[in-house]
Amino acid sequence: TRSFAHGGSILYEGNTTVDEGEPFTISCFLTLFDPVQWEKDGKVIVSEPGRTSAYAFHEETVDGKVMASLVVKKASSQHSGSYRCNTLSTESHQIYVISAASPLTPNTDFNNYKVLNYAEPLVLTCNESNPSPDFVMKWLKNTKPVTTSEGDRPNIVVKNTSLTIHRAMDDDVANYTCQLVNTKAVDKNNSVVAQADFWVVGRPFVKLPDTVTVIEEEKLKLECIVIGSPPPTVEWKVGNMSYADSEGRVKLSTDPIKKIKNNILELEPIRMSDRGEITCSAHNLATTIVDANESKVFIRVKDKYAALWPFLGICAEVIVLCTVIFIYEKKRNKAELEESDTDQSPEQKNTPDHGKDSVRHRK
Repeated sequence: TRSFAHGGSILYEGNTTVDEGEPFTISCFLTLFDPVQWEKDGKVIVSEPGRTSAYAFHEETVDGKVMASLVVKKASSQHSGSYRCNTLSTESHQIYVISAASPLTPNTDFNNYKVLNYAEPLVLTCNESNPSPDFVMKWLKNTKPVTTSEGDRPNIVVKNTSLTIHRAMDDDVANYTCQLVNTKAVDKNNSVVAQADFWVVGRPFVKLPDTVTVIEEEKLKLECIVIGSPPPTVEWKVGNMSYADSEGRVKLSTDPIKKIKNNILELEPIRMSDRGEITCSAHNLATTIVDANESKVFIRVKDKYAALWPFLGICAEVIVLCTVIFIYEKKRNKAELEESDTDQSPEQKNTPDHGKDSVRHRK
């Protein structure tokens, strides 16, 4: 990065930032009457010939002015500082030497990718290899600045070299950039010293009900609820078989509204042997870095005659009860008839002897 600065009769031209190990040149233009004396951070610079990291000085006359140049063939961290070519001037030229190894180290999971887990904190950090009080960290989301959200409990917190999203959701999936900015750069359009990118991808979240009951020989339909970005593809496991496409009794389809591929499973006809667990899992770019989430549902299969058995049981109970009542009533009637024959008194019996006795008594 090059910039121009002038104060009074002195004009500076040259690099403001330079990578470690690279050459740089600072030139200043003075009048013929201004003495040339190079300083760094207020201290006079002494030439050390023979060293690649040493300073070299050149002077020449250009259009009636003196052009004094300071040249370094191989920059190192010790060259960062404020330079001036005239001790009587307050104007200076700032140089920042950036570590050639890696000026910013992002905490990515793989290459430039960072995996987001839904409803959990997402923390992005950029560690500086060459910290300076003149550098500040700025964060961008899809090229737009990100700042701490307002409120007593902000969801987004930007602090120094980190950006924290306390409860990450689907709209937090984006491209993030951390930029190391030189606050003292003369040219604000070229103030970015270094930057690193994060490509945040959402690890798919999946959900199925705990249990589902279905009647034998009917159709089972399940929807795997999925959140994920980039849009994931759903895979199913029925028993010991895995399905990425429709096969046999298993039909996979895509919800036309949610646009999640294979998130609907239909199994027809359902059999008693289908009782057990069915699993859905979702896969996208994030699951090439971390394991996929999965959800399970337990399928209960009812006999197709299950609703008939209670009715038949009630009918059987009614028949048995009627039979018992019928037998009981029949025996009771028979017993009453027998008792009526044996319980008649002698006075009530109309016999010939009984009449004769009554006649004799009257005489």
